[in-house]
Order: sequence, then C-alpha cells, then structure tokens
Amino acid sequence: MDVAPLRQRVIQETLQFIAGVVLDNAAVAARLRLGVNDLQVLGLIQRAGKTTPGELARQTGLSTGRA
Repeated sequence: MDVAPLRQRVIQETLQFIAGVVLDNAAVAARLRLGVNDLQVLGLIQRAGKTTPGELARQTGLSTGRA
C-alpha cells in the first residue's frame, strides 16, 4: 500500500491549518492593538498562571529586559 499520497495530503492540510492559525492570531492581535509577539506572550502567561520574567525568557528565547 502506497502511503505517499496520504502523507502528502496530511502535510498539505497541516500546513494550511498552521497558516490559518497564524493569520487568525495576527487578526486578533491587530484588533487588540497588540503586536503578534505580545499576544503570544500573553497566551503563555495565561496558560502558565503565575510565572517569572526568567521563565518567560526561557520559553520565548527573549531577554528578561534586565540590564
């Protein structure tokens, strides 16, 4: 049984889904007058509950903003 066509279909549909999520995320950020990254970080905070700047920096690869 050749699974290559099924694999290709799953890949294409997954990429379409991801693109849709990215575009939706950008639209939500724009409606809230936030940057896309800001919205993503707010999502991380919401899921984590209490968190620290260091933990957010680790999850996002960003700086804590501390000098």
